[in-house]
Amino acid sequence: MIALLANKHAVPATTLLSEANELSAALAEAAAERAKAEAARDEARRFSDGLVASAATLLYVYDLNERCFVYVSAQTRSLLGYDPAEISALGTTIADRLFHPGDRTRIAAHYAAIAAEKSGDGPFELEYRMRHRDGSYRWLSSRDTVFTWDTDGRPRQIVGAAQDISKLKRTTDSLAAREALLRSITDTAGAGFYMIGLDGCYTYANPAYLTMVGLEPRDITGEHISDLIGPERFAQMKPWQDRALTGECVSFERTGAVPGATRPYVQDRLVYLQPHWHDGGIAGFIGVVVDITERKRTERALAESERQARAQTAEIASIYDSARIGLCVLDLDLRFQRINERLAEINGIPAAGHIGKTMREIVPDFAEQAERLAAQIIQTGMGVFDIEFSGTTTAWPGVTRYWIGQWLPLKDHAGQVTGINVVIEEVLRGEEVSVFAFCDGRNAVLLDYVQDHK
Repeated sequence: MIALLANKHAVPATTLLSEANELSAALAEAAAERAKAEAARDEARRFSDGLVASAATLLYVYDLNERCFVYVSAQTRSLLGYDPAEISALGTTIADRLFHPGDRTRIAAHYAAIAAEKSGDGPFELEYRMRHRDGSYRWLSSRDTVFTWDTDGRPRQIVGAAQDISKLKRTTDSLAAREALLRSITDTAGAGFYMIGLDGCYTYANPAYLTMVGLEPRDITGEHISDLIGPERFAQMKPWQDRALTGECVSFERTGAVPGATRPYVQDRLVYLQPHWHDGGIAGFIGVVVDITERKRTERALAESERQARAQTAEIASIYDSARIGLCVLDLDLRFQRINERLAEINGIPAAGHIGKTMREIVPDFAEQAERLAAQIIQTGMGVFDIEFSGTTTAWPGVTRYWIGQWLPLKDHAGQVTGINVVIEEVLRGEEVSVFAFCDGRNAVLLDYVQDHK
């Protein structure tokens, strides 16, 4: 064939053969380059598919005009429990089927804002909820960017990435609820709460504190504490504040109100504060101001009452110990709990020797009668009066002496008898004789005895 062509056009056969070889080589080289390009494209596609498959983020393409997803990645299975084909098959019904009713208006406004955008600025971010196959809702955070444009220059499709932020949302909501609860507590507390930053300026003050200082929130936020309480008081408080800024909890009392306050006694408690700082540093301090006017008044009244009680107790003890009649207190077992010097003198035993001893041990001659009286008092709860005793004591062995006793019950707040108070007065029996004498303070001259006819 080559020979015929050569003969017809008078072209040397060698030339034709060379050109044919060059063309064949070029075709082979082009085929090789095309194979390389296809292999590179396939490799890039596999790499891209691998990235999409391994990413935790849900990738998608949404058509703004058709109002449906034209592409979603396989992450829909783990995030929402649906296959990508199921999401795409929902078409324009996806909003009603999967978007939370409370978020549909915001989502529609989000897409409308992107559709109206001509500059292509982005990304556009949105948080919303989508229904999982199990019926629960998952919070997603998406970032959208314009992907394709219409002929009139308006966005047509967007490419976006969405992440599941349900756990983060629950944590954020929980923290917000706790903060709201704490704010509610501080706002309704009777104590004054305020926060001071590292710059010494107020960042928060609750209503009670504002009432104490006679200011409005707008008058205090951002103001330096020295401007409010004055340089002199600030200098007094600064050492405490410096200790609080080192993390120490301190408290002190001060007398005198800050400007605008109506009560003179307050207590500031400076508390360690560690807000949301990654390095755990101190961001300022919290002050707690408690109005202790009533407490101070009560403390003073109590101190005065205790002073008076001690004075009265000392007075009663003095009378008790110096009385010229015998006095003692017995428990229900008739053991001496207290005794004055006069009764100890009558019994002939020191007062200290009576304590804890029974009447049978101290004055056995009177024990039986005393036990009968005690039983009567305990049973009736009533006192027994003008009871006569006679017998001997250690003070006057062998000498019969006579006494009149008053036995009175001691009761607790419930009216139960807890002890017996005894009053003893010694009396004489027989005829009485009056003795008269003249005395100059050192010497006495007796007059004649006479009979007493009283």
